[in-house]
Amino acid sequence: MSTLTAALCRELEQLLNEECALNQLYRSVVREERDNFRKFQHEGVLRLCEQRGEIARRMGEIQERRVAIMYTVAGETLPAKHFKPGKLSELVAKHASPQQAAILLPLIRKLREEIQSTRRESLEFGQIATFTLALVNGLLSNIWSATQNVVKTYTARGQKNEAYHPQSSRQSSVIKRV
Repeated sequence: MSTLTAALCRELEQLLNEECALNQLYRSVVREERDNFRKFQHEGVLRLCEQRGEIARRMGEIQERRVAIMYTVAGETLPAKHFKPGKLSELVAKHASPQQAAILLPLIRKLREEIQSTRRESLEFGQIATFTLALVNGLLSNIWSATQNVVKTYTARGQKNEAYHPQSSRQSSVIKRV
């Protein structure tokens, strides 16, 4: 059974601090993106979406490094199919000295809170974006159907409905008569 060395403890502490900071940055970008979304600022939304993707990529890299440390501390090689690293807090409690645990456990709790807050805000923004897109798509569908003579729609059960919108012929319009 391996123990958490001082070098691994420092690296883990650095990774936890960096991941907490990235979660805070991610939430601020989501808030700014939501504000741009409300104001219909397309360029701002695209820029912030790319920035959010880059932050998520960096968080993924940190998580991979953290999991690699967990495998190292547990004495396993990466990837071990039979080994699941479990919770970081349990691993720290089991393999770290009391001094190391006193440093790492509060950071782990802080990261857990940051991640929960990030997930909550991201879910809320995703729901707003989905609702808005569905609303816009519905309006576009109504506008399109108003321009067609016959509109065919399908119900959830696959039944076809046809609606007829009478229109005058193009030849009988006022401009064509003149």
